[in-house]
Amino acid sequence: MTRKPADFSLSNVMLHLWTCIACYAILYSMLFNIGLIEICVQESKMKRNIHAFAGAVAFLTILGFWGMTVVSELFGSDQTIATVKGGILQGMFVLIPAMVIVGGSGMSMGRKRRDAPAVAKEKRMPLIAANGLLILLPAAFYLASKSAAGEFDAGFYTVQGLELIFGALNIGMMSLNIRDGLVMTGRLKRRKQAEKPL
Repeated sequence: MTRKPADFSLSNVMLHLWTCIACYAILYSMLFNIGLIEICVQESKMKRNIHAFAGAVAFLTILGFWGMTVVSELFGSDQTIATVKGGILQGMFVLIPAMVIVGGSGMSMGRKRRDAPAVAKEKRMPLIAANGLLILLPAAFYLASKSAAGEFDAGFYTVQGLELIFGALNIGMMSLNIRDGLVMTGRLKRRKQAEKPL
């Protein structure tokens, strides 16, 4: 019994793309306009834990996307590549809420902090969000559409290259945010002090 190929027509791809964008916008609005984070998370320790957990989920998800893409492109068949691209689209339902929670909780905790790590994180977050929403998300839909149709042409590999470059940029910026978060909580500083000889 043969499986029916996924419907990746242009209209279907655009519908799913704008659905994801709409969900992102709705969640973002709920978190900031209704103050959902402030209502649900009153204790600063709980905020930090939620922020750290969501950040880890988002970082590992993007890292997984990037790693699976590289491995499938280097060693996988066309079918493997198409499977990976479809899996990345499904993973957006994990990544997008995680990124919203990271951004919302981070802004909530960082409102009263103007130290260098907090300012640096605040400047990076819009770049990470814009990169993901305007470049990586449309690229994911485009690549899933092309791979499902078996169209591994110049357009596919051009967008694939851009996705890897901008994905690596987001991984780098998120790594810096994790480092600065550890500095802000004192964990990184304490670790460095523990390494000093007595």
